[in-house]
Amino acid sequence: FPVTISTQQQLDIVNLSLTGKESSYALKLAVDEAYKKGLYIVAASGNHSNHTFSEDQSVFYPAKYESVIAVGAVDQYNKHPKFSGAGPELELVAPGVDVYSTYTNNTYETLTGTSMATPYVTAIYALYKEAFPLLTSAELRNKIQQRARDLGAAGREVNFGFGLIQAPELR
Repeated sequence: FPVTISTQQQLDIVNLSLTGKESSYALKLAVDEAYKKGLYIVAASGNHSNHTFSEDQSVFYPAKYESVIAVGAVDQYNKHPKFSGAGPELELVAPGVDVYSTYTNNTYETLTGTSMATPYVTAIYALYKEAFPLLTSAELRNKIQQRARDLGAAGREVNFGFGLIQAPELR
């Protein structure tokens, strides 16, 4: 499993652009243990067909676990696209509509989904980790949440989490 391997290799951050509707006790144990060891697990919230939160449109696993950073998507206007997973577990959003990305057979495609937003958040987490190496995992996560650009209703909410992730300000 990627989380176990990442912990063994002493990585700081892992991107999981994958989702599932069902919880797994083994997966929850793995991500919780990895987080306790300082590994940030950034995961896609999932793609749906409805634009409002309901039990059927909730954040999928593993992003639904508290120890995982759940990522949703926004479009070029910072609006919640109808496919992006939503719910109280959603932590951050990033661009996820019409993203030019690598593809199979050494090609590029324009793709849409929370799996496109997740690497964006993972990369910015890496910038924060580099900029603030002495912060604990919880402190760094809190700093990123506080610096997110609030979208929608004030504070954390189901369609945007804490908001659009922002790169650290370096001086």
